[in-house]
Amino acid sequence: MAARPAFCPAGSKPTPARDRYTGHLAACPRRRATGRRYPALPKSPFPETDTPHEQPPAVRAKPPVLHIRAGWSDLILVCRKCSRRIDGGFGPDGDERLARILKRRLNPRTGGKGKPRKQAVGVVETGCLDICPKNGVVVVRHGALDDWLVIRKGMPVDAILALLGYGPEPAGGPRD
Repeated sequence: MAARPAFCPAGSKPTPARDRYTGHLAACPRRRATGRRYPALPKSPFPETDTPHEQPPAVRAKPPVLHIRAGWSDLILVCRKCSRRIDGGFGPDGDERLARILKRRLNPRTGGKGKPRKQAVGVVETGCLDICPKNGVVVVRHGALDDWLVIRKGMPVDAILALLGYGPEPAGGPRD
């Protein structure tokens, strides 16, 4: 004889009838009557309070906003989709992604490794920025939100850093 499910009352016999509300097989009368497979959860062990949103004094409420300190002095956004489309395209062999090179070069103390929030400059790969240039990556610097850059595939890293404001001016001079 098959074992009776734990949620069926002792005197009931499991029936393969369908529940008229959900259409699922109802294995016991309790499920058909309540629509629940298991009994309701027990009430909270805390005593009832005057207002329903008030917590007992033993439970500390969490602050609504948690502040986390980061060591970033600047932020650079790099389009992830553009980086993927050109399969790297930067570095000495042309096989590294721009964000990885920027992390390594702009954070020389750690070499771009370690916890990202402890770096000097934050380099974040974002979703598509809807520019989608051919053979290029869109880059936005926090200090110049109105001036987005399209970095062409194979461009030297020193020239990229100069365009972003982290090195000497590029050979062509400043852009007007």
